Amino acid sequence: MLVGVCISCAPPSLDLLRQDAEGGLQLTRNPLTGTPSFVRTAVPLSALGSLTGTGENLGRSLVRRYDELFGIGDAPGDLEYIGEEIDSLGMRHVTLKQVHQGVDVYGAEVTVHVSRDGSRVRAVTNSAIPDVRTAITGPRIAADGASRVARRFMPDADLVSSSLVVYPGRVRASAARLAWLVELRDDAIPARRVYVVSARDGRLLDVQDRLYIARNRRTHTANHKTDLPGTLRRSEGDPAVGDPDVDRAHDFAGETYDYFSQTHNRDSYDNLGATLVTTTSVRRCRPPPITAPIIRTRFGTGCRWSTVTDMR
Repeated sequence: MLVGVCISCAPPSLDLLRQDAEGGLQLTRNPLTGTPSFVRTAVPLSALGSLTGTGENLGRSLVRRYDELFGIGDAPGDLEYIGEEIDSLGMRHVTLKQVHQGVDVYGAEVTVHVSRDGSRVRAVTNSAIPDVRTAITGPRIAADGASRVARRFMPDADLVSSSLVVYPGRVRASAARLAWLVELRDDAIPARRVYVVSARDGRLLDVQDRLYIARNRRTHTANHKTDLPGTLRRSEGDPAVGDPDVDRAHDFAGETYDYFSQTHNRDSYDNLGATLVTTTSVRRCRPPPITAPIIRTRFGTGCRWSTVTDMR
């Protein structure tokens, strides 16, 4: 159960962001936390007091100005600067990770995307956890103890890594837990999994399967009919099949995944690794009108589109 999240409540810093933005403002909220997961805007750096300075200063200035909107503060112990990069389009991407009482919050980052000319913030991606309430007094279970718990499930596996984190779980809850992430690999099975073990009592909290190629594509052909998804022609890792439509659609789905992964740090359209299902050679018909930029859960040309507006 999710308690204490008000999706419709507008914090004062949202009004401030609207005042700062030049032109429109598009905001997508995370339904689990109530805070924005993606913001598209055009905020002059002058509004942040960051016309010059480091990427770290820019990121901290943005979080500080709109702190109530994102639900995280800018105290020295709340955010840690990871770095910045410039992509092939010349846009600058500055990333900070969330920490709580000196421990990394798992999967929690804020990335500020700056225009090519360096004058405006054009977007913000956010996976930080608002108002983390976990009291950290140190792990009662040591790393080797957590590894022993994990090895009960993969006794012959090699230890890849072990790290202490604040783990908000799959519901991204503020009442997160101090936990060990123990990654094991067994090529004989094959299997590669991360076991999330409570650092308080050694209980197994979660298991994450890591034996996958990040891009997970399934490309079909409808053979000029309208039944979707059609006949599967190519899956992730398969070589080209010699059908130009299928092979190009498969490659395009991969390029789409790579763009959002590398630019926005998202794992597929739902940021949970969803399969990209593509259908080619669909009988022509008129698709529904498009009133906003979207990415589709099913790619194709023709009828029966399935759409989401999460990844914009």
